Amino acid sequence: VQRADVAMHDAPPAQAGRGRVLNRLCEAELERRAGRFDPAAVAAQAALDAAQALALPNDAALAAQLSALIAIDAGRGELAQARWQMAQELAGCVAGRCVLDSPERLQLRAQWLARQGEFERAFAVLDAALGDAGWTAGMLALPGLEGMHGDPRWPGLQQKLASRMAVDGTPPVLAR
Repeated sequence: VQRADVAMHDAPPAQAGRGRVLNRLCEAELERRAGRFDPAAVAAQAALDAAQALALPNDAALAAQLSALIAIDAGRGELAQARWQMAQELAGCVAGRCVLDSPERLQLRAQWLARQGEFERAFAVLDAALGDAGWTAGMLALPGLEGMHGDPRWPGLQQKLASRMAVDGTPPVLAR
């Protein structure tokens, strides 16, 4: 992430600014996956602040959404709820579909729902997202989905993804 920041030095200002926002989002997700929630929260907040300063509402919404997941992982329920609501408002989700509903972002919504214990809705979101070409087996290994692994619907979801990823009619084996 630091090398990417250095590479942004010579980019045009708008591109460099957005690049730094995206780098902070990547840093936040990496820290979150490593279980380092305080540094993850700092990186997500930096992304949110920078996105708002640069008037990038979609990126600000993604930062707020990631911040909500970090907060729930860290056991900060009230902050998580507030950040999730902020993400919805920043992205204009109140009025319907928004950037947070794109297939590559639905995994964050599914993780949120799973962490809230709303498995029925989380499975529906994952099922809808699996048809997107950007989905890979790694998406089902996301930390926020772990609570769903014991559900009897999980193997079917894995099989659906494996079938979509099949090469020459032979689906890959997806680990649990």
